[in-house]
Formats: sequence, structure tokens, C-alpha cells
Amino acid sequence: MRDMRKIREDKPLLFKRASVIWVTLGVVILVGLSFGMGFVIGQRSEKLTSQMTNDSHSLEQLAKQSERHRELTFYNDLARRQKQEAAQNAEVETPPPAPAPKKPAQKEETTRSETEPKTPVRAALDRGPAKPGEFTIQVSSYQTREEAKAYSASLERKGFRPFVVAATLNDKGTWYRVRLGRFQNEDDAIEAKLLLAQADIPAWVLRTE
Repeated sequence: MRDMRKIREDKPLLFKRASVIWVTLGVVILVGLSFGMGFVIGQRSEKLTSQMTNDSHSLEQLAKQSERHRELTFYNDLARRQKQEAAQNAEVETPPPAPAPKKPAQKEETTRSETEPKTPVRAALDRGPAKPGEFTIQVSSYQTREEAKAYSASLERKGFRPFVVAATLNDKGTWYRVRLGRFQNEDDAIEAKLLLAQADIPAWVLRTE
């Protein structure tokens, strides 16, 4: 009987202890859950804060880019307008008269030599070939007719009228002599030689045979 009483007396104590233990466990569990939820909420809030910061930075960058784009667009439009105004002003202004085309040097020399009055010596310099006994001026001599013709062409461009005379030499073959003029006396031929020297044309006077 005493044991049954003891057991009955111990039951409330055991129940109280079990209740305390369960309450303590519940408190611990609640604390753990609240801590876990706080940790999770803190992480989420940190992520949201960082995301909002990044978004604000992105918005600032977009604003700066748009501002730069506006500046570039403004300067491009300004430069385009200036070009258009310059083109319009250029169209309004009368263009300067075009310079007269220059004539080739060869034609100028020929025209000048033809317009200048010729002295009797200069006129005799354009005659030829000379007859035997008359005086003439030789300016060069070549072994081929092509070379003689080429040099004659250069003299013609300077306004002279040369002629080519072929001469056969016993030991040297045939030579082609480029000559100018037909003179009755040696003095006129010498004066013509001086005229050629002024044009940088070496020459010498000889009497035809």
C-alpha cells in the first residue's frame, strides 16, 4: 500500500518534470526556428540590398551613357548643320573664273619664232640644203639616219628647219650630217652660228662641195 501511495505521489512530480522538459525543448526549438528564420531573412535582405545597389549603379551608368549620347548627338548635329550652311554659302557665292589653259611649250616656241620678225641671216638659216660653193652650218653627225632624224626633230621643236645630208667616207662608212641654213657669204654664216650658240646649239661653218 505504501508503494502504491509512493507511486501516486511520484506521478505528479514526473508529470511536472516532463512538462518542464517539453516546454524547455519547445522554447529551444522556437529559438532555433526564430534564429534560422532571422538568418534566412537577413540573407534575403542582404541580397535584396545588393541587388538594389547594383540596380542603382546600372541606372546611373545608363543615365551617364544617355547623357554622353545626347552630347555626341548634339555635336554631330551641330557639325552637320555647319557643313550644310557652308555648302549653301558656297553655292551662293560666285566661283572664281577658271584659269586659262596653258599651251604646250612646243607650240609656244613655234608661235613665238613665227611671230617674231626674221632678219636676213635668220631667214637664211631656215633655207637649205646649200648648193656647192655656198656656206652652211653643221650641228651634228650620226652613223644612222634614225639618230639624225631624232636630233632634227628636236631642232624643229625649237623653231629651226634642219636637213640631213648623207656622206660616204672611205674608212668610216656612211655618216648622216644634220645641217642648217644656206648662205652666200661666210660672214652671214658666222652670224647664224652665233645665233645658234645663244640657243645652246653647238655648230661650225663649212663650205659645201
